[in-house]
Order: sequence, then C-alpha cells, then structure tokens
Amino acid sequence: MQPVLRFAPPPRRVPLSIIITNLFHGIAQFGWLFFAVGMFIMWGVVGDADVSFLHFGPLGRARGQVTQVENTGAREGEIAVFRSDYAFSLAGRRHTGVSYVTGDAPAVGETVEIEYDESDPSWSRIAGMRRAMFGPAVLLVLVFPAAGLVIALFSLGPGVRRVRLLRSGDLAVGKLIAKEATSITVNHRQIHEMTFEFVTRDGQRREATTRTGVPYKLESEEGEPLLYHPRNPSVIYVLDELPSRPRVDAMGELEGQPLTALKLFVIPALAIGINLLIALYRFDVL
Repeated sequence: MQPVLRFAPPPRRVPLSIIITNLFHGIAQFGWLFFAVGMFIMWGVVGDADVSFLHFGPLGRARGQVTQVENTGAREGEIAVFRSDYAFSLAGRRHTGVSYVTGDAPAVGETVEIEYDESDPSWSRIAGMRRAMFGPAVLLVLVFPAAGLVIALFSLGPGVRRVRLLRSGDLAVGKLIAKEATSITVNHRQIHEMTFEFVTRDGQRREATTRTGVPYKLESEEGEPLLYHPRNPSVIYVLDELPSRPRVDAMGELEGQPLTALKLFVIPALAIGINLLIALYRFDVL
C-alpha cells in the first residue's frame, strides 16, 4: 500500500460525491434497505388496519341488516377474513357500512346490532366486528421501517464526522497496535475495533480507535494513512475504511468519485423516492 503523501492544508473543498460516499456506505446501506422493505410491507397492510378507535365518540346503537357477505381472501393466521355489508336506519334516514371479521361472519339477511358514532352516523360498524380488514395489532409492522430508519439516521453521525475530517483534519500515518472483534455483526460482517498509533503534527505520539467491518483493509504493515482532528486526536478517519479511498490531485485537493457515490446512493434514493410516490398516491395528492 502506498500511503497518501500530501493533502492540501485545511479547510479543503469536499466534493458532493465524497460527501455521499461517506454518508451512505456500510451500515447505512443496511438501514436504508431495511427501511425500504419495511415500508413496502407497511403500505400493504397499514391502510387496511382498523384505527377507528381514534375516531369514534359516544356510541349509539341501532338494529341493522346484513346485505352482502364476501370472503376477502385475506387471512389472519390460518383463518379467513370476511367482509359484511349492512344497512340501518336512523330517524328515517338509511345508512350503510362495511365491517370485517376473522372467522364466522353473519349471514345475508341476518339482523345485527350496529354501533355508530352519535356525532357522525356514517362512522359505524357491526358490534363485535371492525371497520377495516385487519385489527390494530397489524400496526406492529411499523417497527421494521422505524428500525431501518433509525439505523440509517444513526449512521449519518460517523459519515458527518468523516466529512469534517476530510475538510479540516490533519494527515498522519497510523500503525495498527490492537485489533479486537466486537459482538456486533452487520450484514454478516463482524465489527472490529482497530487501534492505531500515530504522531501528530506537533510531534506527540497518540492512539485512537475506529470500528470497521472490513478489518483486512486496515492491516498494512507500511501503516495506514489517516486524518485526525487537530484539537481532539482521538477522532480519526482511516482513509481505507470506505469502498474507495479518497483521491487527491497534484495540489492535494480531493477529487470526486461520482461512480462510487452513484452506486451507494441507489438504495437510499429508491427507498425515499418510491415511498414518497406511494404516500402521495395513497393520500390522493397525485
């Protein structure tokens, strides 16, 4: 490995492609992918979740009649979900509605008890049944996109730190002095703590630790080029951590890496863009 010999003095210009590469590599890819898959599942079921308990006010009761029964084709566990259409009258005015139940449904023509919102009788249901295909428990699927989004956003912190070091960090060559496997695994890769020793610009010998899922990339016997924070040398960025080490031109300025950035931005862009379009469609904006 040939260490980076010269960086322009800070502050340096950091190209947009380098910023994208730092913000969206590694665990961020896993987070955005988990978020995207979770959101697709969410859109498939949350719109059919019964959250009428958020709307219903004081309940009135009336007698109604089932006008149609249909097997929705959906299942909860191994039990079919049925849809029942019904009609009832209040003060001489006819109202209709739809309720869902898992398992046995009332027969067409059967008299049933209707619960309705006294302030808005258009909100009603057959007693003991629900207004949507699935119960509120299905909202638990929100845990998956939420977890993915937390991972993706949490990963922004290290990325921002690396960008700041690219802009204003000092260059040194670090010698690996300790390597320890952690209990953390990301995308089938075990995370390791790598401790480096290096000499700062003012001649002081320092040690700093970084975490990586690709320890083999940071084990050069010649030493690893790294950037450290001038006021806090415990904060470092080992330049071989990313898929492609930052390159510099003849003046020591950072060169862009558009192809690497494009590859890493595909999953976050699709996750955000497709879900935004689905949301706009579901809420009748498009």
